[in-house]
Amino acid sequence: EQNYINIGSMSTMYKGQFLDGTIMAMKRLTIWWNGMTENTHRINTAIDVTNGLKYLHYDCLTSTLYGDLKPSNIMFNTIMEERIIDFGIAKTLSNNKIAHITSIIATTSGYLVPST
Repeated sequence: EQNYINIGSMSTMYKGQFLDGTIMAMKRLTIWWNGMTENTHRINTAIDVTNGLKYLHYDCLTSTLYGDLKPSNIMFNTIMEERIIDFGIAKTLSNNKIAHITSIIATTSGYLVPST
């Protein structure tokens, strides 16, 4: 990579630039959160989000089709637990039929993780 500077035992350093043109160095951690590697955390996140969707689809009292899964709709609380957010276009099911269809696409303007 053209912006690569150096690699250390816990991070890789890259050259970056702020919007005002100031040059900076930034590190990308390879081991973080309780000693997990970044890839391990990504795999755990994928598993947890999958379990969350399974819960919404099959285990809720009213099944919910989420419909807008993307990285920006997954947030983390202070102890790195995943939270699926932005249910603006979700559909609820009743007896395997769509009970509500949102005709206007809504998005969440902000999000605050509830206390756990």
